[in-house]
This record gives sequence, structure tokens and C-alpha cells, in this order.
Amino acid sequence: MDIADYINRVEKLSTQPVVVDAELSTKRESGNRASIRVKLHFYDDSILYITERVDTSRCCARYLTYAYQYMKEGQQVFRYDNAAHHRNFSTFPDHKHIGPENNERILASSCPKHKDLFKEINRYLE
Repeated sequence: MDIADYINRVEKLSTQPVVVDAELSTKRESGNRASIRVKLHFYDDSILYITERVDTSRCCARYLTYAYQYMKEGQQVFRYDNAAHHRNFSTFPDHKHIGPENNERILASSCPKHKDLFKEINRYLE
């Protein structure tokens, strides 16, 4: 997969009917690597932050780093990431944070696909 094709797929997230505004920045690195930052504003004022560093030199995207944080009313609802600080999970380094950052639960979880993030967010939209 070409990195430009992957970036186009990410840009299309902003065309989802529940999204009212989007901010996107990309920084292409060497070869088929890029750093991507997206901020999606939903119709109920909730926000999804997407941060990815991705390599598409093989058949599918490989996430070197990622974080998907969904916020509502200024509080974290959930965040998926692969920061290597929760070594006790079978899915290490992938995991999920649920709830506000000052009172969150951390669970084993794999990296979600973008479409699965939207399915989960749809449950929280008013």
C-alpha cells in the first residue's frame, strides 16, 4: 500500500456524517512512512484525536505508534494506544484506557480499525 493512499483513507474519516469539522496534519517521512494527526469534531461537541506513525511498505499499514482518544465534555471517554508502559497485558504494548484520566481503567486490547472507533463513538453520541 502506498502511504499517499493510506493518508487519503484517513482524510476520508472527516466525511463521516457525524463529523462537523476536522483538522489534519501529515508529515511524510522516508519511504512509505508518515506521521498523522487528526482532530475530528462531532455534532455533539465531542472530539476524537488520532495520532499515528504508520509504515505502509508492506501489504497493510503497520502502526509504529498510535493513540486514539475520544473526549466528551472535556473528559476522556476512552483511549487506545500502544505506549510500552503496561507490560502486564497479553496484548502488550496495545491497550485501552476507559474513563476520565484521573480515574481510568486500563484493559488489554488490540489496535482498533478506524471503522470500529466510529462504531464505538456512535454509542456515545447524543
